[in-house]
Amino acid sequence: MANKEDTGALRRKEDYETVFSTDAGQRVIADLMSKFNIGRSSHTPGDPYETAFREGERHVVMNIIYMLGKRSDPQWVSDKLDQGEIEYSIIQEFS
Repeated sequence: MANKEDTGALRRKEDYETVFSTDAGQRVIADLMSKFNIGRSSHTPGDPYETAFREGERHVVMNIIYMLGKRSDPQWVSDKLDQGEIEYSIIQEFS
């Protein structure tokens, strides 16, 4: 029998998949990826605090990507950004 942590983690993963499998969810994840340094450097030359701030933003979006069950491959992310949107069927490829 699964413990409470396992059940909660599974429910959270299902919630992420439910939200981001919609057309609106796809648009939101694409927007987040384009705004928060996914597929490009978060480094700000000469400003370690800005770099850390941007990396924190990036980490949140990477966690969403992880929760959707696909690898956090920068090339994959970059390719999807170049296309201008993310199709949920493509997300499923990397599950």
